[in-house]
Amino acid sequence: MIRRILEVLTLILTLTVQAQETRTPNSVQDERENAYAFTHATLIQAHDIRLDDATLLIRDGIIVSAISGGKVPGGYHEIDMQGRSIYPGLIDMHTNYGLRGFLAARASRAATL
Repeated sequence: MIRRILEVLTLILTLTVQAQETRTPNSVQDERENAYAFTHATLIQAHDIRLDDATLLIRDGIIVSAISGGKVPGGYHEIDMQGRSIYPGLIDMHTNYGLRGFLAARASRAATL
């Protein structure tokens, strides 16, 4: 019985050791991993600021630049956004955009308390 348990444990350990690696060996990795260039997009920065055929550069989750046209610098993974619109920086922690229903419900609930 103990021998059977040891055989099963050995099999399980062998399978996990032979699993595929999730990291690149010898520190070889894609330097563009967190650098994206969205090209040929329509960037809408505000209600009156619109850039056509623009390029938006993002590195490590931060907008580096937003320019009309222009070449993509080296080190960026290029994504063609022809015919699509991007609203860079749309998320704003100090806005109530889209919260009209929530705010009305909250006010209604506060009035009943």
